[in-house]
Amino acid sequence: MTEAIDPSGTVADAELDSMRSRLRALCGRRRVDGLALMGTYPPGVPPSFYAEVAQMLSSSDDDTNTNSTGDTTDEERKADDSVVVLLDGYKGVERALESGCVNVLKINVSELATLLGKQASDIHRMANSLFESFAGVRVLALTDGGERAYLFQRGDDRPDYAFELPDVDVVNPIGAGDTVAAVFLVQLVRAGGLGDPVAVADAFAGALAVASASCLCKHGAE
Repeated sequence: MTEAIDPSGTVADAELDSMRSRLRALCGRRRVDGLALMGTYPPGVPPSFYAEVAQMLSSSDDDTNTNSTGDTTDEERKADDSVVVLLDGYKGVERALESGCVNVLKINVSELATLLGKQASDIHRMANSLFESFAGVRVLALTDGGERAYLFQRGDDRPDYAFELPDVDVVNPIGAGDTVAAVFLVQLVRAGGLGDPVAVADAFAGALAVASASCLCKHGAE
């Protein structure tokens, strides 16, 4: 299966400013329960853009926790597991992860190794290294080809999960990874966020099942 993707044109500053304005208006108008940040930046988009977007969401004053003075602190916003900010990307995403606003990272095993600057090795060690490097990440969802996937959640009381994927006669795998991210995000929002570790695992299992099924279709995830 070969997919041809033309290089993106350069995004103009005015286009970026327009998107920023629309996102600020959305976050100021209503509570946003979930946000997906997907893929690699096209030319013209600064490496800080995903961090900007995630911080817009975390800075929303709607339905957030407040401290004893009635003010919402940055720490409380970042710890709000009911708001899901999922990142599916590994190139140039360090600033977004360091912002503390991204709480779910969904990538594959080789991408995780690249992000950490390591050779692909023991998956559990790489997961621990990810959690040590980026304190805001609560959930790491990893795919590893068409056979298995893994889920890690921050906290000693939260178990790790390994998933065996079904053996399917693949017709078109294009879009399966995006399908995992999209369904995972929707299911997490429906579950009320990241508070229940079993619900998080169920959400990822469901996303993997839908993505596997999409590979059976001629038009893939479309």
